[in-house]
Amino acid sequence: MSTWEPTNHAKWIIPLAVIPFIVTGIGLIIISPAVEPSLSGTWGMSKSTELLVLGIFFIISPIISLGWIFLWMRRGQQRALFLIKNGISGTAKILNYEETGQTLNDVPKIKFWLEITVSGNKKYELQYSEYVSLLYLSKLKIGKEFSVKIDPSDQRNILIDFDSLKYE
Repeated sequence: MSTWEPTNHAKWIIPLAVIPFIVTGIGLIIISPAVEPSLSGTWGMSKSTELLVLGIFFIISPIISLGWIFLWMRRGQQRALFLIKNGISGTAKILNYEETGQTLNDVPKIKFWLEITVSGNKKYELQYSEYVSLLYLSKLKIGKEFSVKIDPSDQRNILIDFDSLKYE
């Protein structure tokens, strides 16, 4: 079962995105006391206070943004790990699919209409959307079957094993 994990070789991207904000924030905080206190700023406070607030914003905002992104990614990974460990094995047959028009890092989101089969005989239909790697798009065909893991407490929560799709 394939599970998305962040790559180790791209760790330089985070500092590259964050360091300019932090350096700018520190610079604004350092120069804020040097600004003439009598100068009024645009927000109804002194210019030095504005620079101090902006400096703090430049330091805090990327940290909060990265924290939210990591929590979001961790939640998805924990869901996948839970389903791999505790999910009920089944198969899904593609009844129909279409691109939603949404992308995440150029990876399209696909809306599936699936027929899920659990334990060989129990069947139900499910509409499910997921971001699908470009590597798997060419394997998607109506009528194809692949493995899924199904949440025992919520049958709408599934994990698709795209690796189980075969080329025709």
